[in-house]
Amino acid sequence: MAKLEPELIKTYQNTEFHRNILLHQNEQERMNILYHLLFVINADSKINSDEERSIFKLAFSLGFSENITRDFIELMKLYPINELPNDAMLSVIRKYSN
Repeated sequence: MAKLEPELIKTYQNTEFHRNILLHQNEQERMNILYHLLFVINADSKINSDEERSIFKLAFSLGFSENITRDFIELMKLYPINELPNDAMLSVIRKYSN
């Protein structure tokens, strides 16, 4: 997974996005953004409602469905970062892949 700069992540979290700007990125880039922000909200092992709303807002802007976003958030709530199974996030993606 490519590394995103912390300042860029903060920009994604705190800025109003224009859907067409984000959707010009390829699927891998959009997934990287979402992954990084999921790990950011899980950094303290506590996910609050503001963080959830931010993730949903960003995920929708990136073109992700409510269901996959909810599953990712629930996964982050279930496991601290250092205990997240290696294939857990891939399992969520596979669940929604055609």
